[in-house]
Amino acid sequence: MERGTCGKNLTWTLDDGTLTISGTGAMENYFIHTVPWYSLRKLIRKVVIEVSVTTISSYAFSFCENLTRVIIPDSVTTISNEVFSFCKNLTRVIIPNSVTMIGFWAFIGCKNLTNVIIPDSVTTIGARAFSDCKSLTSVIIPDSVTTIGKGVFSGCKNLTSVIIPSSVTTISKFAFNNCTGLTNVIIPDSVKTIDTLAFCDCTSLTSVIIPDSVTTIGTGAFKSCTRLTSVIIPDSVKTIGDKVFAYCTSLKEIYYKRDTKIDLNSLTVGNNSKLIPYDELPPAQVKSPAQVEPPAQVKPAQVNPPAETNCTVYKNTKISRAENIAPPNTKSLSRVDENIAEIRRAAELTAMNIVMTIERDLGFSPEDVSSQNLGYDIKSTSHDGKISRLIEVKGRYIDAETVTVSRNEILAALNNPDNFILAIVRLDGGKNETIYIRKPFEQPPDRAALSVNFSIQKLVEVSAIVPD
Repeated sequence: MERGTCGKNLTWTLDDGTLTISGTGAMENYFIHTVPWYSLRKLIRKVVIEVSVTTISSYAFSFCENLTRVIIPDSVTTISNEVFSFCKNLTRVIIPNSVTMIGFWAFIGCKNLTNVIIPDSVTTIGARAFSDCKSLTSVIIPDSVTTIGKGVFSGCKNLTSVIIPSSVTTISKFAFNNCTGLTNVIIPDSVKTIDTLAFCDCTSLTSVIIPDSVTTIGTGAFKSCTRLTSVIIPDSVKTIGDKVFAYCTSLKEIYYKRDTKIDLNSLTVGNNSKLIPYDELPPAQVKSPAQVEPPAQVKPAQVNPPAETNCTVYKNTKISRAENIAPPNTKSLSRVDENIAEIRRAAELTAMNIVMTIERDLGFSPEDVSSQNLGYDIKSTSHDGKISRLIEVKGRYIDAETVTVSRNEILAALNNPDNFILAIVRLDGGKNETIYIRKPFEQPPDRAALSVNFSIQKLVEVSAIVPD
């Protein structure tokens, strides 16, 4: 066992791969090579920060390449600069509701980080905080955040969807630069500035709606967005940088209001687009920027779904877009229970998004009904309306052995034997496996039972698995 001090009233111990920080108050501030356990960093697999620690030092766990799990208590208010930078095997982290600031480079280079929950206590996310988190697939920034630093999600190549809250007024420089998987972004009407190279090299972005609150579009803001086909510039825009749409090779039309006072010719530099004033369009096709609806999602081809037996497996589904799924209320729980609830919440939210994606890929239109207490989470309907699938989703990390099913869910399955599907999503870092099980239950629960635990392995073993 190794031990030492890391603050006026703090001590640390490293025992069998677990680094524990104990005591009260703030951690001493370090530079990377002065962190007390720096020479032992490759031995650290888990970090436990005990209650009463208020600040995590800059560089505290930088380059702990074997770190997979961290527990942060709700006494911590600040996650300082580069705390978890380049922890390449860290797959998930739960930031407690006490944290108000995430420092710059806090999680940069955590290439296997797939899920992060940013609580609504956070007001500032520092520059490049999640840059090069290549496995991060979706993120919801809470309404409490007012400042997003430069390059905060740059290089997150698997990030497909992001929701920017209405509290944000500036999308900073390089914020989503090189997010090559980003297909959908919602810019709220609070945003006034889309800064330099904000969405540069977002090569999967097919459309973007610039709200009529925006006054400034920076140089190269959408440079090399090669799938962007058209865009509407609202008449609120007063300042436009150079080469905003340069190398947008698919861009054909840039719409603008006829009486716009600024020179828009620079928008056509480096692309083959043409400028079209609003009043040249047939009225039925014209919508002011404030009325433009979010880009329609491309519906999958209306094909018959593949034959599914009692148990079908879909592997490594990539989330096509994040759904706005209401999280459970954990405010009344103890700190320990709240930590557990947050871990489950992270799994459930990811699982819901994965199943929604699978259903869309199969040609169905899924609807989140989890808040209605129907005994299932998703109602998925074929485009002709003839088929409805009732899907109960269970998200579990790969080491989970059981799944808990409520009485209501079991009864829903028994009452809808031909339509009900139990979807178990098993999460393992950047990988996932979704198991669709039909007719999973043979009999109702005992009258006194509110829920029943089932072995995942036994549920799977009852049917022949058909790989996707």
